[in-house]
Amino acid sequence: MFDNYGQFGKRGAWEVDHSNPRARGGTNRRNNLRPASISANRSKKDRSTRAVRREYGMSRKPMSSEEQDDARAENAAVGGFIGLAAGTLLKVHPATALAGLLIGALIGHSVDPE
Repeated sequence: MFDNYGQFGKRGAWEVDHSNPRARGGTNRRNNLRPASISANRSKKDRSTRAVRREYGMSRKPMSSEEQDDARAENAAVGGFIGLAAGTLLKVHPATALAGLLIGALIGHSVDPE
């Protein structure tokens, strides 16, 4: 992973990005530094990461794999609860209510958290 630092044109090439650019008063403090692909970082120029995200219609940073897994698990739990509640409220056979739980959980887990 670290082998591709600054290796423009190589797959996985990256460099350090200043979220708030130094040209606009940003610092070299760790909370202002992010790994970024070289092409994305250089096309950003002296704009802030927040401004570039807004330009592309994004309001927050992309989720990490771990955050996506956590969100999918939460979506599955909520979907399962909704499926079970719907089956219970409709007073269907208990096996059908459990099927609602499973279907709701599967649907909830399949929803893209981003």
